[in-house]
Amino acid sequence: MDVNTDNIAALQHQIEFWHNPALLHDWDFRDCTTDEPVFDSVGVTIAATLDGPIRSNGGIFLDGVNDYVNITNFEFGGTTSFEVYVKYYSFKNSCGVFYEGSTGSTAKGPEVINVDSFEKTHVVTAVTNTTMNIYKNGKLLEPILEEDTSPTS
Repeated sequence: MDVNTDNIAALQHQIEFWHNPALLHDWDFRDCTTDEPVFDSVGVTIAATLDGPIRSNGGIFLDGVNDYVNITNFEFGGTTSFEVYVKYYSFKNSCGVFYEGSTGSTAKGPEVINVDSFEKTHVVTAVTNTTMNIYKNGKLLEPILEEDTSPTS
């Protein structure tokens, strides 16, 4: 991973956050070459079911049209993060990385995380209390605060 020295404080926060011994669930899609669900690292019943992606030793490839990973509903709280590496080979409209379900709040904040074609981009979304931070390649983007959310209808 390339180190972004522009913001050492954010980098230190990321290191502490990513190497948290309290990590409960993570899914590793490398070597995912069958149609079987991928279970979390704890091995409980929280599964990631793949709908459409091409599976490979290097991870999964989504077409940007109708492929997705569906993670079993589970309750979480406290500090939570979602981390992905994405590499776009082409772009379609609304090539989202994360999708929020149909209930709850809709976060308002940075609408777009620009990525370059054919370059691996590291995206981390971290939620602590009422603040959601999004990092792109180690750089903090605009924080999203609870006041920025509104209920969906």
